[in-house]
Amino acid sequence: YVSQTDQEQTTRDDDLEHRLSPEYLQYLQRLRFVTASASKFSQSACSICLSDFEEGTHLVRLPCNHDFHTECIYKWLSCSAACPICKHDLEKTLVC
Repeated sequence: YVSQTDQEQTTRDDDLEHRLSPEYLQYLQRLRFVTASASKFSQSACSICLSDFEEGTHLVRLPCNHDFHTECIYKWLSCSAACPICKHDLEKTLVC
């Protein structure tokens, strides 16, 4: 018998093993949001914080072509190696 507390701890430990290794961060595409070229962006708001992208905002584009505020996605990737939208596993496509 595994108690729910033990199971929750195992899940948290598994999640930590699946965070993106810091050395992969340098391979992520960095962009600046420009309203005039908004059609080049996959969305107009960050799916993590839900705030609209503003002119000149620093973004990161993941290999699956989803865009996020730099600080939002870095925080996310410190906990998970998957895109928060499509669950694409970044470690399988980023090359160190």
